[in-house]
Amino acid sequence: MNVKELFEMQRELDQHIMDKHPELKEADNLYWKVLALQVELGELAQEFRGFKMWSNNREMNREKALEEYVDCLHFVISIGLDLGHSNFHKHLSYAVVGGKRVNELIIREFNEVFSASARVQYTGDYEYLTRSFANLGALLGFQWSEIEQAYKSKNQVNHARQEANY
Repeated sequence: MNVKELFEMQRELDQHIMDKHPELKEADNLYWKVLALQVELGELAQEFRGFKMWSNNREMNREKALEEYVDCLHFVISIGLDLGHSNFHKHLSYAVVGGKRVNELIIREFNEVFSASARVQYTGDYEYLTRSFANLGALLGFQWSEIEQAYKSKNQVNHARQEANY
C-alpha cells in the first residue's frame, strides 16, 4: 500500500475543500474532523452489525462496510495531516486474529478507535489512532490493496462532490 500517495491525495482533497470553504483556512479544523470520524465510525459499526446482540441479523455487508471504512480513512489521514504527519506506514503491520472471539475483538477494537479519536484532539497521539484503526480494518477482514483501491475511488467522488457544491 502506498500510504504516502494516499496522504498526498488527501492533502489535495483537503486543499480543494479549503478553496471551496475559505473560512476553514485559518480555523482549527481538528475538532470537527474528529467528530466526523466518529460519525463515520458509527456508520461503519452499523454495517458491521456484530454488536447488535439483540438481533438475529448480525451479518456484515462487506461492500458497504469497506466503503464506510474508507470514509473513516479519509478523516484519519486528514487528522494526521492537521497534526503534521505525512505517513502512518509503521502502523500498518498487523495480524488477522481468527477464532470464535473475533466478534468480541472487533467490538473492542471499535471502542479503541472511538477512544483514540477522542484522545487525538487533546494529546496529538496519532500513533494510537492509526494503530487501532489499522487493527480494526484487519479484524474486519479488509486487505490493504482493496482499501487503497476503494480510497482512490471515493477520493474521486469527494472531489466531484466539491465541484458540485456538495
